[in-house]
Amino acid sequence: TEGKARAMWQVRASLAAIAAMPADADAVWRLARALEELGMSDEALLWYDRAKSRMETRYAKDPQLNDFLVDYARAHADAGRYEQAFDTAERLVAQAPDLLPARFVLLDVAVRLARAEVAGAQKTYLRGRFKQIAAAVLVPAPPNDEGEIVDRPGSPSDKFKAPFANEQAARAS
Repeated sequence: TEGKARAMWQVRASLAAIAAMPADADAVWRLARALEELGMSDEALLWYDRAKSRMETRYAKDPQLNDFLVDYARAHADAGRYEQAFDTAERLVAQAPDLLPARFVLLDVAVRLARAEVAGAQKTYLRGRFKQIAAAVLVPAPPNDEGEIVDRPGSPSDKFKAPFANEQAARAS
């Protein structure tokens, strides 16, 4: 429609104006995320590429760089650039093995690229990690022979207690 075309033109004109200004890495990253959320994946990728070198320079060993690289890989996957997404996610998992969002991106892209070995390894890791997370929560076990209810480590199939008593309590928080 004409209204949507005009809005897109305004967004593109704004981007051109922003491109002429120096911006810090975080601002460029936020812009790329906003464009991705608007469904403008090609424009988002351009801004992610601009942010990448700035982020790598600024955050070298900071965990915030990992968050950015997860977004960067996800944006490439969303745009159908699976090889680049795979390479980024694979490097990120090698650098930060416990970063679950990176493993999810790597699993998704490995499945899309039919790389069964990598997908299988990610599924195995994630299943084990979910079991560890669930085991950290104690849940009531069925009564034993003496009728006592004791706690046991949780498993992924357990139903966990809701954090709030009801919907009103959740809204009030």
